[in-house]
Amino acid sequence: CASGHFCPIGTMSPTQHKCAAGTYTAATSLVDQASCTPCPTAQYCPTAATQPIDCPAGTYSKLNNTKTGSPGNAWPNCIRCPAGSYCPKKSVAPLKCGVGRHSAAQASSCQTCPAGHYCGSNTTSTSTMLAAGGLWSNNADPAGRCFNGTYCPSGMVRAPDLTSYACPVGHYCPTAVTLPLKCPAGTYQNFTGMDTLADCLPTPAGQYSVQASEVPTGWCARGHYCPTRSTQAKQVQCPERFYRNETGARSDQDCSLCVAGYYCPQGSMAPVDCPMGSYCVTGVATAEHCRLGTFGNSSRLRRLEDCTLCHPGYFCDGLGLTRPRGPCDPGFYCLR
Repeated sequence: CASGHFCPIGTMSPTQHKCAAGTYTAATSLVDQASCTPCPTAQYCPTAATQPIDCPAGTYSKLNNTKTGSPGNAWPNCIRCPAGSYCPKKSVAPLKCGVGRHSAAQASSCQTCPAGHYCGSNTTSTSTMLAAGGLWSNNADPAGRCFNGTYCPSGMVRAPDLTSYACPVGHYCPTAVTLPLKCPAGTYQNFTGMDTLADCLPTPAGQYSVQASEVPTGWCARGHYCPTRSTQAKQVQCPERFYRNETGARSDQDCSLCVAGYYCPQGSMAPVDCPMGSYCVTGVATAEHCRLGTFGNSSRLRRLEDCTLCHPGYFCDGLGLTRPRGPCDPGFYCLR
């Protein structure tokens, strides 16, 4: 008689009578169905089984005589592992995930509770973790999404509170955020537990802020001005013809007009000396050259009339000369 079968009197072939599903035999000498061995727990036995087969991972069986390994919700199948638990191969009963972990149905292992969620039950299901919580009014839920104004790291084992898990300064935390969101550059936030971008305060004029600032990062640099929501110390250059020798300018109105004898290119922290050979009237961005027939042998000249007329006997044939070009050629004379 074949393994997995039994052969009563009158049997005509070694495989005529099969051991029923839920039983098995490796022997070759059985005479009736009662001689087939009941399938043990955590295993299943199809018809004519010669050995029990382990219930697959994600299922369990706590009863004898299980007939099929296809996952089902009741005996005689290997039973699907319930959500919030896990079942390794050949499980007799589901194992609880434990706090800080979760699983879906038919899981062979549990997963760490992801950031932005909490898993405070020993049997947290994935669906509950994703759908429950989320609002302070739901803070009795044993698992779910973290509340607005809080941040939950991965593996969170209880509902968050504003004492230990408040969103940090310089950030805001909507519901179930996976990481605190940085207040953008040009804003700051000096409170914990904030939950929207609108909670990030505009940086006042004259100052600037980088990302995630608790307070404004610093004052606007010299030679520049910083309107509201500025993101760097050198936000906007003072326009040409103006300068700013102090920090904290709020607008171009805080930049001063360049004084005579100096010039001021864009972004000037202080007026620049007008060079020799040039003159600079009030409020200029570049120096103006002394004209033909004149020269300038000192710096900081303030007007055209400050350029010196060429000396008698000499000639000044170029713009911006710092001294006469040279004496008159032989045979010529040069008037002032």
